[in-house]
Amino acid sequence: MTEYVGKAMPRYDGIGQVKGQTKFVDDFSLPGMLYAKALRSPVHKGVVRGIDFSAAKSTPGVVGIVTADDIPGARLFGACGDQPVLADKFVAYKGEEIALVVAVDEDTCMEAMAKIKLDIEEQEPVFDMFEAIKPGAPLVRPELKSNLWEYGPGMTTRVMYLGDVEKGLAEADHVIEGRYQTGEQDHAAIEPMVSVAYFDQSDRLAIHTHSQCLYFQLGQLASIFKLSMSRLRYMGGIVGGGFGGKNHIYADHLAGLAAIKFK
Repeated sequence: MTEYVGKAMPRYDGIGQVKGQTKFVDDFSLPGMLYAKALRSPVHKGVVRGIDFSAAKSTPGVVGIVTADDIPGARLFGACGDQPVLADKFVAYKGEEIALVVAVDEDTCMEAMAKIKLDIEEQEPVFDMFEAIKPGAPLVRPELKSNLWEYGPGMTTRVMYLGDVEKGLAEADHVIEGRYQTGEQDHAAIEPMVSVAYFDQSDRLAIHTHSQCLYFQLGQLASIFKLSMSRLRYMGGIVGGGFGGKNHIYADHLAGLAAIKFK
């Protein structure tokens, strides 16, 4: 133990990155590999009234389309379990995934995407947190009773005390109250959110991921695909920058669904 504690240790993947030999997910290229691009909501909030894929499907090089009807298991995922895998009736934010176009290359995907006719009835969104918690505010999602998170049935707030707050205020020389805010800090990773999925020689669904936390996401993916964890081969560990931004599922579930449908 003493040969490690208190001593600088070389990164296990440092040499490969310095030499430019590290293979990230976007570097994987398999024989006959297909590509998928997501059809995303062009509006911040709305009801999906209809989608016409006919022209996109007839585009040369297009293999097919993946929609919510192709999900074999759970249709919701995420840390709070409220994020649709693919939105089919309602969109809650601009850019939300609605369907996938699967084709022989990325250019064909984009060409087919431009031919999709998407009919969305746009609704009033809410962008301000304080406006969202007011009575009668437009709901973020139609199935919600309110925009407040429930810690338990009917419990929308949780008060936590550490020490004697009232005593501390009474003894303070000055008490300053105010509303404070800061700008958004985004995770700017060099590696994009990308996944590669296929069935291996043991008929396991293999997924190369950029995830920072494989085992946090493995259960969610197993539920979406309706597969046991032993049927999933989830490979990660090489992350092209994350900063906490790759603690959630972004593309693994979509690549997996495409691999399942077009196996």
